[in-house]
Amino acid sequence: MKTTFKKLWVLWYKYTPIIFLIAIPLMILYGSLSSWNIADKELKNHTYEYKILVGFTSQSVYSEKNPYSEKSRTYMLIGKGLSNIKRITISNHSVNGLSVEVENGGLIQLILIYMFLILWGWYVWLRKSNANIGQT
Repeated sequence: MKTTFKKLWVLWYKYTPIIFLIAIPLMILYGSLSSWNIADKELKNHTYEYKILVGFTSQSVYSEKNPYSEKSRTYMLIGKGLSNIKRITISNHSVNGLSVEVENGGLIQLILIYMFLILWGWYVWLRKSNANIGQT
């Protein structure tokens, strides 16, 4: 049991930063290549120079009494000269309808998370003394 937990820990420790370092740019690319009509209509109400998809969810629950589905996307809207930065979450719920949440800021958090993943990946994979990390 202890060795299985250690192997799982080492796998998580080694591969999590790589997975996220690949997944984040792919998500941003997906957001720029695909459009969601509901989000596009709402984003026209805001002024921005850059639109970056930073998160999305999709949930469906099928039951006889209350079936519902919900889709949401979170965008980072960046104005000219890195001013007027907003994080906007657009959700479409089959029962409650459309909801929009707008928050100021968020770009620094996004950059810090990505830098943390880069540092973690460097620490695990590229530093010279990584021989003490368990072999998988």
